[in-house]
Amino acid sequence: MIKKIIYLSLMFLLISCSSNNGSAIPLENKNNLKYFLESKNISGVKRLSKYFLEKKQWLDAYRSYAFLCLNDVDIDSYCNLMWVTVLKTRNEAKIFEAAAINFNLYKTQYWFNELTQVTNSQKQRLIVKLLQDKLLTDAEINELIDFQAHYAQALMLKGKKMLHLPSLILASEIYIRLQQWQLVADAFVLSSSIALKNNEMVKAKGFYYEALIYYELALSPLKIKELLSWGQLHGFTG
Repeated sequence: MIKKIIYLSLMFLLISCSSNNGSAIPLENKNNLKYFLESKNISGVKRLSKYFLEKKQWLDAYRSYAFLCLNDVDIDSYCNLMWVTVLKTRNEAKIFEAAAINFNLYKTQYWFNELTQVTNSQKQRLIVKLLQDKLLTDAEINELIDFQAHYAQALMLKGKKMLHLPSLILASEIYIRLQQWQLVADAFVLSSSIALKNNEMVKAKGFYYEALIYYELALSPLKIKELLSWGQLHGFTG
């Protein structure tokens, strides 16, 4: 789940921010990169990544390799290329993003050390805590309110650890706005489980049905199969 949220935050930056790292890149290539990222066209991003690398356009190269790191099967290769290219940008915020992605994927002491070395702001310190699966205080959660993906992530963690339904419901609303359907479904599954523990069967069944809908939107047949088995076990379906 954390990987998906980090991916979401990164994708907002990759897609919404137009590159300002040089006018030598034809506009069509910049537009193609945005299109390929939005449509998750892995082969298209691979082609452009080599172009950006050859032209030493490091920011767009980083965006390309970050996407491939999170979406291609050859994780080690592309995540290392992501790290190499982001260091070339000398952009501290991007370097933090890349270190966060690598720590989230590998969970090694090496990447934790790299991450902490480039952690400067309060927001970044809170993100590091989330990556370590540490519960934030309510005040810390509210500090992330302007960063909706991380705000929702913190709410999900609170809902899961504290069995707090309002946090999960708010997180699901944010993910709906962000159109992150699998995370919406995950929030509803947790909500259903908590309602079940509280013997609130009507609520539990309602959350269960919502989760089915959003797993379908997320194109997650395995999740649907797992959820149906769970629902049958608890009497939500025949």
